[in-house]
Amino acid sequence: MGEGGSLSDPDALTGLRRLAEVVREAAAMPERTEPPKILNKRRPGWVGSMVVEVLKTATEPMTPIEITREIERQFGEPAVRTSVTYVLRSGRQTRANLIERVEPGRYRLAPHR
Repeated sequence: MGEGGSLSDPDALTGLRRLAEVVREAAAMPERTEPPKILNKRRPGWVGSMVVEVLKTATEPMTPIEITREIERQFGEPAVRTSVTYVLRSGRQTRANLIERVEPGRYRLAPHR
C-alpha cells in the first residue's frame, strides 16, 4: 500500500476490480431451487452386464482396455477401466465362473461346463 492507505500496484487494482465484478455477478444470480439432475441413472452392476455382453461377441480374448472401448462403442456409455478390471477379476471368482483369464491381462467368457 502506498501513502494514505491506497493501493499503488495497478495489476493488484485490476485483479481486485475483476474479483469485485465476479462477486457482484454471483450475488445477482438467482438461487437454485431444484437439486441438480443426475444425467445418467444406471442400475448397480451395469458394468458387469456390459462386460459379459462384450465378451459374448468377442472372437478372441480381450484386455480390460479393449473391453472398456468396446462398451463405449457398442452401448454409447462411458466406462471406467478400473471398474471393468474389477468385474473381470471378481467375475472369475464367483460361483458361476462366467469369466476366464486365459493369460495375464486377457479374458474371455468361460466355456460352458
